[in-house]
Amino acid sequence: MVFLPPAWAPKLTDAEIPDSIPLGEFLFNDNYRPRKCGDSPAPFVDSITRKGYDVHETRQRVEWLAAGLARELDIKDTSGNPLERVVGIFTVNNVSSHKSHSSACG
Repeated sequence: MVFLPPAWAPKLTDAEIPDSIPLGEFLFNDNYRPRKCGDSPAPFVDSITRKGYDVHETRQRVEWLAAGLARELDIKDTSGNPLERVVGIFTVNNVSSHKSHSSACG
């Protein structure tokens, strides 16, 4: 399946996507976004409940997940290049999937 950006989104070329910063910085820093975080629509919305998380809530949840993983995996050293500290997560594609897994992680 091919996913295309919405018509209102500005065109991005590979040259405009920096490879010298972490993905989170690219996604959540207003300097790299076509719209400011506060002006952007919710990037994740549950299609059934219509509950969504705005960009600021999404960033906060990403930070909480990173802190929880660091605690669980006993990672204390956060010095050095953040591009060398990468974790891949495979999860259910659902904005509310954390509810069903919260007791196992906490």
